[in-house]
Amino acid sequence: MRHQSHQVHRRPQLEALTGLRFVAAAQVVLFHAFVSRLGDVPPIIRGVIGAGYSGVSLFFVISGFVLTYNYLSVEVRGCSKVRNFWAARVARVYPVYLVGIGVAGAFSVLSRTQGLGGPSSGGSPHEHVTVLLSQVTLTQAWFPRLACRLNCPGWSLSVEALFYLAFPLLAILLYARSTRGLVGVMTICWAASVATSMMYLHVDPDGLGTTSPLQAATWLDVVKFNPLLHLPEFITGMAAGLLFLRRSPTLSGWAATLSFLAALSILGSLMMSERVPYLLFHNGLLSPLYAWLVCLLAVGEGPLVGILRASPMILLGEASYALYVLHRPLWSWWHMGRSASGVDAVSVWSLVPYILTAILLSVITLKVVEQPARKVLRSRLEA
Repeated sequence: MRHQSHQVHRRPQLEALTGLRFVAAAQVVLFHAFVSRLGDVPPIIRGVIGAGYSGVSLFFVISGFVLTYNYLSVEVRGCSKVRNFWAARVARVYPVYLVGIGVAGAFSVLSRTQGLGGPSSGGSPHEHVTVLLSQVTLTQAWFPRLACRLNCPGWSLSVEALFYLAFPLLAILLYARSTRGLVGVMTICWAASVATSMMYLHVDPDGLGTTSPLQAATWLDVVKFNPLLHLPEFITGMAAGLLFLRRSPTLSGWAATLSFLAALSILGSLMMSERVPYLLFHNGLLSPLYAWLVCLLAVGEGPLVGILRASPMILLGEASYALYVLHRPLWSWWHMGRSASGVDAVSVWSLVPYILTAILLSVITLKVVEQPARKVLRSRLEA
């Protein structure tokens, strides 16, 4: 089939990682839903939900790992058919991304015309055009004041755009490295991520004193959103992907136990997130643990794998991208609907219908928009 021609090999699908994508998306959705009411969340899971933004870091690691798994081979020593690779990325990302812009843009227009207020309702027409252009061109993350405008989750797609452009070159640079060299690359990447965050916290160029998820400031937004500062997380995933391709057969015997320990370590770290500076978790503090978990789950052994590759989890994992892109604009519409009905207060339990609705609409978007559009675009863009 032509739409599969961009891959070097038809390697088996890593179904557990598809399910893991839903876990990452759910982290982010729960964080955005509960961030202003964490005091109502049971203490035992408050740290996990409060650090849900780190699910974006997990996405970056998974992205590097899966692209490496699908596109690198011994024969090519790099990325095969670069044009087809980029065509596949556009077909995968852009259709649903435009839907997210449309849903968020419609709410922004209604907010301005009806005087409803909201994060996207202010500013001059020129500013709104600038915001829209940055979103459509996937460049918003390069500009601190634009990164989280209109549809905030889009900043990570702007970061992914850099990853996709750099992947063919990174593939050549990483492929020749030994196993020890790849471990060294992962170590350097982790150190760079931590050092950048620590430097900001030490210098405090915005004069904030401390940082939190709801804060915005010029240099804080640079550290949070700039694509170059998230490249280490993607490279970590790529290095883990190469280590997986070179893995020893003996790893299979230990994968079930080690994946459970990796997941437990991540859960424990998230539970203690309130004791760690927010910026560290946001910018890749857990990326080595995420890479280790992804690599072990890809082996395909153990109860965690069984859960993640169950049919419902596969469907949710396939819809996770739509869920991630759409959940913030859907939140704006949902909250406006409640306000129009005279219900302003938002309780923990009142969020359940919103979350379930967002999941349902993401599945519908997968079937109606994402999959058909991807097929059409790939057939037209691939060489």
